[in-house]
Amino acid sequence: MSESSEVVERLRYAIARVNQEIALDVGIRLVLGVLFSILTFGFLFWFGWVVGFVLGPQIGLSPFQFGACGAGFFFFVALAARRATQGEAGFVAALVRSNRR
Repeated sequence: MSESSEVVERLRYAIARVNQEIALDVGIRLVLGVLFSILTFGFLFWFGWVVGFVLGPQIGLSPFQFGACGAGFFFFVALAARRATQGEAGFVAALVRSNRR
């Protein structure tokens, strides 16, 4: 085996190792993001469901609907805030652009 092929093999191994580290980091961030979202919006839904027992009948919604509307509202606010930090002009513009993709 020539010296240049050894260098190439070492380089391939180094690149593969870095790619594995990046893939692991992406996987950890994905799992933590999904877990955080489930906990956050689950809590918001539960809180809205409890409040919906009191306020829901006054506006004609079941507690489930009240909780779903509350969690959905916060989901769209979070979506708008994320789009705004990425330089989008506004929430409506962000929705239009996301539908075009």
